[in-house]
Amino acid sequence: MMLRNMARVALMASVTAVLSWIAVDLPWSPVPVTAQTLGVMLSGLLLEPREAALSQVVYLLAGALGMPVFSGGRSGAGMILGPTGGYLVGFVPGAAVCSLVARLALRMGPGGKLGRAAAGALGAAVGGIVVVDMLGVARLAQVARIGLAQAVSVGVIPYLPGDVLKCIAAAGVWMRLGAAGWPVKPGGPGGAGNEPGRRERMSP
Repeated sequence: MMLRNMARVALMASVTAVLSWIAVDLPWSPVPVTAQTLGVMLSGLLLEPREAALSQVVYLLAGALGMPVFSGGRSGAGMILGPTGGYLVGFVPGAAVCSLVARLALRMGPGGKLGRAAAGALGAAVGGIVVVDMLGVARLAQVARIGLAQAVSVGVIPYLPGDVLKCIAAAGVWMRLGAAGWPVKPGGPGGAGNEPGRRERMSP
């Protein structure tokens, strides 16, 4: 991996770590309200799939080794093995899926600013919400010994409004950084080039 790519991976791992400090514990749920998943979404939108997943692996390793990078400054492998560990583990495939979905949607979509925003929001929703919540709910139900319906009611539903706002924010950042020349390749999962290049190839 090129030095520049490694720097991007480290940067997005750091962004997720910083956002993890924005956290509020809820009395009725072991799952805190946190900005962590915004970091997952941004990693997926701003990095290629493999790099996006790797950024979250770096983030998890840092927390497991004792750095205070989990929600509210927590740390330790116990966080990954605990009732909310499924959400943390879900960050890795969630970031990769976010990247894949956004680039595929952008490649197949109408293009332009609206198309880019929609692709970013869709990728953030599928990767940063659906994938993360699926693994999170499964682990929460297993560790807390509750049914899946109850796990969804305490581990997903209360957080959906905030998750939607994070999707919108992530898509907005993607648009801004893309316009500023952030070196991503949103033309498709294989990195088929940036959006201007895509328009050039489609031109007669």
